[in-house]
Amino acid sequence: WMPSYITERVNAPVISQDMASIGWNPVAFAICYVVSCDGKVVAFTTGTSYSAEGKYGIYSVQAVNEYGGLSNRSNEIKY
Repeated sequence: WMPSYITERVNAPVISQDMASIGWNPVAFAICYVVSCDGKVVAFTTGTSYSAEGKYGIYSVQAVNEYGGLSNRSNEIKY
């Protein structure tokens, strides 16, 4: 049993913008991602992109490990 795995954070994604889509590369050991806009959670996804069309604000993403641990927030993108 390795309790450090439960508390170990995954790396934060690095997000980029392509028109109304926010995307990132997969993060090792992440099972899903939390998308936030203006500091409020707006989506959970297992994919590596989010459509921000018509939803303006400052976006960031966090990776989630299999134990529910969150990464630090990604860089921010204003849409």
